[in-house]
Amino acid sequence: MNILENVYIKDGALLNLKLKKIKEEGINNLHIISDFDKTLNKFNLKSGKFKSAISLIRDGNYLELDYPKRANQLYDRFHKFEMDLNLPFDKKSAKMLEWWKNHVELLSECKMHKSVIKDILSKDNIQLRENVSNFLKFLSENNIPILIFSSGIGQIISGFLEKKKLLFSNMFIISNFFDWDKNGFAKPMYKGNKIIHMLNKNGNEIKEIPYYNKIKDRKNIILLGDSLEDLNMSFGLNHNEFVSIGFLNENINERLEIYKDKFDIVITNDGTFDQVLELLKEII
Repeated sequence: MNILENVYIKDGALLNLKLKKIKEEGINNLHIISDFDKTLNKFNLKSGKFKSAISLIRDGNYLELDYPKRANQLYDRFHKFEMDLNLPFDKKSAKMLEWWKNHVELLSECKMHKSVIKDILSKDNIQLRENVSNFLKFLSENNIPILIFSSGIGQIISGFLEKKKLLFSNMFIISNFFDWDKNGFAKPMYKGNKIIHMLNKNGNEIKEIPYYNKIKDRKNIILLGDSLEDLNMSFGLNHNEFVSIGFLNENINERLEIYKDKFDIVITNDGTFDQVLELLKEII
């Protein structure tokens, strides 16, 4: 496998051994798990750095009742727990759940409407990395399931992919989907009473949905994410071989060594999906 620009591999021999075994077991035993924000899409845009769906809603001044101020108050209240390296995982996860729950209730109170999603999707706020379109088409053509696992807003992810004609039948999305009332306003809880935040994106969530039946017998996983927490997306799923690809977008000099230690492949500087596509084509 050729190593392209902005790509780092700590142990090439081990990676080649994993790929060899995945190839031997065939594509019918392979599935993909991927984050969305800053993984499939770009971090650096012409308009500035990437903004999350919530940031786009907040900064767009769409909502009532002083929503931006109150959303920032929630941020000030809970972000310190997210960044506390000494806080036990279960306590941190509980705080993140409380934050997300408070926030969707605030969105509902401030009259979040489905027209906001439509307006955000009409603008050029999301840009895929180069060759992501070909990557998604390649998976569809070869009937390789891909799960997009995101703590963002599900309707923005699905709406964007549909707009780009990249929403395929081999794809499933686990994310936070608004539950609209009859007038198109958001209810104070996401669909299915489920909240996905950065610390509960793991295989246990996958086991609770019908998609799990599609992939439970596929024992080889390729995982893509931009944070160390994204490595948990496969937690609890049985697998023979596991290849992880990490996208490092910020503080590269400070974080590169730990990313190289945790991921099989690290792609920096908003790198393309060329290496991912080459890897898949080599397997097939």
